[in-house]
Amino acid sequence: MAEIRANADRWVETGVEIRLKLLREVMIALEAEADAWVATSCKLKGIEPGTNPEGQEWLSGFLAIPRSVRYLIHTLEHDGKPPPVSQRRRSTPDGDQWIVRVFPQTLLDKALFTGWNIDLWLEPGAPAEQGGIYRRKAAGETWPGKVALVMGAGNQIFLGPTDMLHKLFIDDEVVVLKMNPVNEVDGPHIERAFKPLIDAGFVRVVYGGLEVGKHLCTHPEVDTIHVTGSDATHDAIVWGADPIERERRKASGERLNERPFTSELGCVSPYFITPGPWTERDLDYHARQLAAALTQNAGHNCAAPQVLLVASGWDQRDEFVARVEQAIAASPPRISYYPGSTRRWEEFCSKYPQHKIIGRKGEGVVPWTLVSDVPMTSGEWALTCEGFCGLLNIVDIPTDDPAEFLAKAVPFANDELWGNLSCSLIVHPKTRKAHPEAVEGAIAELRYGTVAVNGWAGAGCALMVSGWGGYPGNTQEDVQSGIGMAHNNLLWEPLLKSVIDLPFRVQPKPPWFVDHRNLPAMGRALVMMEFKPGLGRLFPVLGAALTG
Repeated sequence: MAEIRANADRWVETGVEIRLKLLREVMIALEAEADAWVATSCKLKGIEPGTNPEGQEWLSGFLAIPRSVRYLIHTLEHDGKPPPVSQRRRSTPDGDQWIVRVFPQTLLDKALFTGWNIDLWLEPGAPAEQGGIYRRKAAGETWPGKVALVMGAGNQIFLGPTDMLHKLFIDDEVVVLKMNPVNEVDGPHIERAFKPLIDAGFVRVVYGGLEVGKHLCTHPEVDTIHVTGSDATHDAIVWGADPIERERRKASGERLNERPFTSELGCVSPYFITPGPWTERDLDYHARQLAAALTQNAGHNCAAPQVLLVASGWDQRDEFVARVEQAIAASPPRISYYPGSTRRWEEFCSKYPQHKIIGRKGEGVVPWTLVSDVPMTSGEWALTCEGFCGLLNIVDIPTDDPAEFLAKAVPFANDELWGNLSCSLIVHPKTRKAHPEAVEGAIAELRYGTVAVNGWAGAGCALMVSGWGGYPGNTQEDVQSGIGMAHNNLLWEPLLKSVIDLPFRVQPKPPWFVDHRNLPAMGRALVMMEFKPGLGRLFPVLGAALTG
């Protein structure tokens, strides 16, 4: 702590050219570390080399780190203000709202992500601003250095490092990254990959359990805290560990820890299936996409779909749910390495006897499970408790009409599901064309930090061109999915939410599908291309995609 504090002011004074030099050195070190790091993560999670889950570690685990570094380099090369693809304004009751398109940015983006668009929706009534600390420094402003404590997440490779990069290059704070005991084996890889920043004195990686975490959270040299984890961890730090004392403090507003605190804390994530004229291929594609999103990383994801909202009167409702069940059942069982997953699964099963185990069991495995007939009741337990395992709750919306479905399902999700991190809205192009006001209105009204149209919201987190966090308005007393937007690598502000818009069906087969036949090769090829984008490294990606 003394070492990192001694360098806090020097980091603020470090100019763009030195920062770019450090990031480019990190990129070289990341490439050298990639294979060993992914191998360590696979061993931790019980993943056999060469299997589909190994490919998931490359894509949803590692890929975001070099992408984050690359976009930070891109941003700094443009003095903190990289140009948007386009901008538009929409009128709202709270004033004009800027919508900034940030993806695809290059011809390579368009080739790899054909038909994808990512828009940043800024807060209504606010001007579209960009550049953050770099704009202020260019105007002659300065400030004392700060020390940030980043409490690393335990479920994914990329979260600790990318949170660390956000605090460094966007908030201008030196960082102590405390590893989560669940995945602290990633720590030595982080130390080697980010050695340029560590050697320069701007980052330290530390290890330990609860006592080390408590010590750091109250350390006099820590100025700010960021946590990616659970709301229980947040509340213990801010309000105290004792339940009675914690509620008393919340009621009085008497915080135990007064430091500025940002966080990303999970969600009971909704997955909307809007009724429409779906073909057999449509039903199959979206059933497999939902299964892939549910089972990725054994379900230990804050963005994993947890509540399937489907129209009870849709004539294809039963067939779609049956196909989802088939796709999930075909997904190989995964080791449930995350602490508490068995206990949470057992609690769900005890509360909902209608649950159906559809995945294969095995030692250390929490099986994939469907819970049908979950009522649309305020305070319903399944709607307020994040399972964090491969468990999907089904809520039927009483209608067969697309516009009425959205009119009922969207406010229900906004008001009754715990959290506001991300959601997925699946809608057929013909339905979108027939009901433009209902569909576009639903996209605008969804109060989630990331809204994915026709895809899984987790993809937005991995692409690193948009912010990731809870919808603005959460408070320390009722923190929900957290406060603040991490990974805002293009420095647009003030962020309200990100909207990812995908084609209704992506061709060739998306790499996140669990039945992709060549995922390890494709995942590694995509990562390697991040280090040196170009045709030479594009061909292995295309080859793996076409044989998937």
